[in-house]
Amino acid sequence: MPVETIITVMANDRVGIIAEVTESLSALGGNINELSQTVMRSYFTIILSVSFPTPVSHDQIRSAIESKGQAGELLVSVKDYQKSRVPASVGERFILTARGIDQPGIIRRISSYLANKNINIEDCYAHVEGELFVMILEVAIPTGWDVRQLQLDLESLGGEIGLTAHLQHENI
Repeated sequence: MPVETIITVMANDRVGIIAEVTESLSALGGNINELSQTVMRSYFTIILSVSFPTPVSHDQIRSAIESKGQAGELLVSVKDYQKSRVPASVGERFILTARGIDQPGIIRRISSYLANKNINIEDCYAHVEGELFVMILEVAIPTGWDVRQLQLDLESLGGEIGLTAHLQHENI
């Protein structure tokens, strides 16, 4: 039975990190189930779900990946995957965008609002350029919600903090 592991890697960005990480995992017999990667302010980050046909120690995984970089270059974390008994995301997926003038507390206000409505954030991107703040979220809205009313509520919240907010189904 395959052993599933969650692996994260962070480093100063440079060409070839994904190739090196995936080569290391392949050499250990790993199969990548999921992967999410981004570069933020010149920092490379990646999180992977990897299945191994036989158990591989965390130290073996860490060493295999770290050996691809300079000493101390790749910060690697390894954790055994444990399936949650309660799914975090129940409902339909929607995309929420917010845009406006940057100010402290925007992400806190939006994420708190969503949490209070039991809406799970599955993916989130936020960026400030000059004074412009942009946030794009993929959210799971519980079945039964009045999406039109939720859109109105989000527009109202956005207005309170100087943002335009738009909610649309992922299947636009």
